[in-house]
Amino acid sequence: MSFFGSLAANIVAAWQAVASVAVILWGIERLFPNGRVSSESQLRSLTYWFFAGIGTGLAFTIYGRVADALHPRPLFIIPLARWLASPWIHWSLYVVTPVIGVILYDFFDYWMHRAQHRWFWNFHSIHHSIEELSGINSYFHWTEQFFRIAFILMPAAYIVGIDGISTAAMAELLVRLQGYYLHSPTRFHVGPILRRVIADNRFHRIHHSIHAHHFDKNFGAGTSIWDQLFGTAYFPAADEWPDTGMIERQEAACLDDYLWGPFKRARANSLPMSPTK
Repeated sequence: MSFFGSLAANIVAAWQAVASVAVILWGIERLFPNGRVSSESQLRSLTYWFFAGIGTGLAFTIYGRVADALHPRPLFIIPLARWLASPWIHWSLYVVTPVIGVILYDFFDYWMHRAQHRWFWNFHSIHHSIEELSGINSYFHWTEQFFRIAFILMPAAYIVGIDGISTAAMAELLVRLQGYYLHSPTRFHVGPILRRVIADNRFHRIHHSIHAHHFDKNFGAGTSIWDQLFGTAYFPAADEWPDTGMIERQEAACLDDYLWGPFKRARANSLPMSPTK
């Protein structure tokens, strides 16, 4: 397939993924609400997701060409197919493979997320400035997938792989659903015990909090394990549901600010300061 044919297919796939997950989360939020989200903000978010889909399609098209040229092979392979070869437990590959895939993905995602807060905040702050978080209102900047490819897909392709069965689609669905659910204002959550393993919307809400004692906490998206191991975990109280957004910066109010605001801020930060008089 030509570059532009692959680009078009990847853009459509990104749009379809956002639409399908947004519908699921919208339904859950209506059944188990925990606060209101305005229709105006959701319509604006869908506009941003439209352009985020174009960025995602471009990123994955370029990555596909690079991967085809380099043929990356991981240094370490987890031999699940051999470990679970017995006919009695071979069925478990359909569960174990995607779960381990999600956990490995989340390890790289955890460190990418910390890097975004330290070095790429101008871009990542587009996401953190959202005040009415929901499954739909959880957009990232359109460059997000370029960071994910650089910090997650490429390292994973060269460092560790899984020799199990092909469950990439299932793992991707789990990652997408979890990523949207983390931002969903719904009463549906996993509870304080499972939260020690699984990151849920209450756990991740802390990460978006406007309160200083919550800053730089709960980076994990799939599991809370990495936050606990690396000292960034904060487990919320039963009634702890903080406001979200950024006090020093409003969320993108127009398409121009969403598309180009991070570049303008990055350029402004790089310019030398005028001498004081």
